[in-house]
Amino acid sequence: MALSTELQTSEQEPTTLYDLFRASAKTYGSLAALWVDGCSFSYTELNESAMRLASAIIDAGRNVQGGRCALLVDLTSTRT
Repeated sequence: MALSTELQTSEQEPTTLYDLFRASAKTYGSLAALWVDGCSFSYTELNESAMRLASAIIDAGRNVQGGRCALLVDLTSTRT
């Protein structure tokens, strides 16, 4: 699948979902990427939140070798 050149962050195409999202955040930073219950979140806001979450997960498991991580998410506010 070829990506438009505006989403490329380097000479090669993004290879992971995160690479694609990061390229989108760089290109479309202030645009709305997600709408939930009438609230919108920009690509930049989502990327910053993802980085904070990743850092927290890494910090929490810093002394665990080969550990696994799971997220428990409450979806009740997004369901009608």
